[in-house]
Amino acid sequence: LEALLLPYLLSKRNKQFSFRDCNFKVTKDRESTARVVIAKENPFTHSFTLESSVLGPQGEYEAGYHFNTGHFEKIGHDLCRSIMETYSTPRDSTKRESDLKELQKEIMKNMN
Repeated sequence: LEALLLPYLLSKRNKQFSFRDCNFKVTKDRESTARVVIAKENPFTHSFTLESSVLGPQGEYEAGYHFNTGHFEKIGHDLCRSIMETYSTPRDSTKRESDLKELQKEIMKNMN
């Protein structure tokens, strides 16, 4: 659950990032990709790859336009804020517990 907190907080902060569209499983066809090899060879606690399309958002988000540099700058800013919120110390333990409970509810909702 802890490893999912960063992408979850990013999705709360930026509507172009979809937590529901995240994939946390490594499939057979992805085992030789650089991100998977590096993660296996190094003792990283958490490792993520953030992928983007220049074509614009999909699904329920404001479809119909292309991303521009402003969108990429905003998600970069929001990613940095989410990293700080996830890993900075000291962090309000009550807020962290609240975020984890909210994340758990979101995961359970998406499993149904």
